[in-house]
Amino acid sequence: MTRRLVKTVDELNLAQGQIAHYSLQVSSNPEMALPFTVVAGKKPGKTLCVTSGVHGTEYSPIQAVVEFTSQIDVPDLEGRMILFPVVNLPAFQSKSIFTSPVDGLNLNRVFPGRENGSLTEAIAHTLTQQVVSKVDYLIDLHSGEITEDLFPFALYHETGDKVVDSQSRLLATSFGVELVAKTGTNEDEGWSDKGTLYAVAAETGVPAIIAEAGSGEADSKSVSTLTTGLTNAARAMKMIGGQKQRGSSSGQPRFLHRLLPRKAEFSGLFCPTHAVGDHVHKGDTIGHLTDILTMTKSEVTSPAAGVIIVQLKSILADVGDTLVEIGVL
Repeated sequence: MTRRLVKTVDELNLAQGQIAHYSLQVSSNPEMALPFTVVAGKKPGKTLCVTSGVHGTEYSPIQAVVEFTSQIDVPDLEGRMILFPVVNLPAFQSKSIFTSPVDGLNLNRVFPGRENGSLTEAIAHTLTQQVVSKVDYLIDLHSGEITEDLFPFALYHETGDKVVDSQSRLLATSFGVELVAKTGTNEDEGWSDKGTLYAVAAETGVPAIIAEAGSGEADSKSVSTLTTGLTNAARAMKMIGGQKQRGSSSGQPRFLHRLLPRKAEFSGLFCPTHAVGDHVHKGDTIGHLTDILTMTKSEVTSPAAGVIIVQLKSILADVGDTLVEIGVL
């Protein structure tokens, strides 16, 4: 497969009804280029950008982008889709969890990035300046890392701009997952989205969401949830026709008011007692943390009543690691 190297999506010269493969040059780093595919519908319209692989071992969304790209019905598409299966190539190629092996940074916390910063910051800057600022919608796909279990959900960032916020909310609610949350940059109000791709996109006027499903490995159910969600979101934006498909939820999504983590107070082996998607009450035992050196076993309790949406698998947790994240309904 031949890929044309470009520095910006402004350089794309694709006729309607065509599919082409490109590589995006990362600013200030001539040796790094991010692969992506562009699908141009036979009718003019808006541009949707889909990204995945922000974290290198979240394989369900990566596979979902690959499969979704092959499923797009070009004659039915109005506008363009720009699809990046992996935007964090260093982490993907090294199977690095959460952070890049090059500079130790989490790509999902450094947007909008810096042109002359480290490699991770340069990737963030390139995506922000040369892609996000030039599209109409953005969907950033994620899953749990290989160390996590995760219940499907979608997040959107509230900017105060009624048009952007309503479009972001529509992307989230139409995706087809059971849980949806509005996020912000204030840690005290729940999960902070500062430095994330979707929040930066929204703040620059591009309606955007994160959609998450799966637990690292590319299981067929999670991949299907994400590909179906992309189809549903494109329909909601009137880019393709047809009726909404059933995703991981058959009804209307439920809104989470807050996202509260329970972090490890000491290093030890975490053994959960519940599954993601389970409803718990405040103070319920949701797992045990055992100090292997002293054999001290401590109960881990839920910080609030709600739904377990993210949970560490039975592995060693370091001090400060998030063991469980509770979505408060």
